[in-house]
Amino acid sequence: MMGEIDKLLGDADGKLDVKDYERTVATLMSGGSDPVITKKPEGAYSFAIIEAMKK
Repeated sequence: MMGEIDKLLGDADGKLDVKDYERTVATLMSGGSDPVITKKPEGAYSFAIIEAMKK
């Protein structure tokens, strides 16, 4: 199955752009008195699958 996903990704590695993630978290936390989230998530993502795919 990972081989099929690799075909769909083409040249992209499918890896989360951490800067985009951090910007999203900051946006969700910046709601003033009514933020969507109140603290930064821990363990919200992993690169384990991407690393396993490279093997």
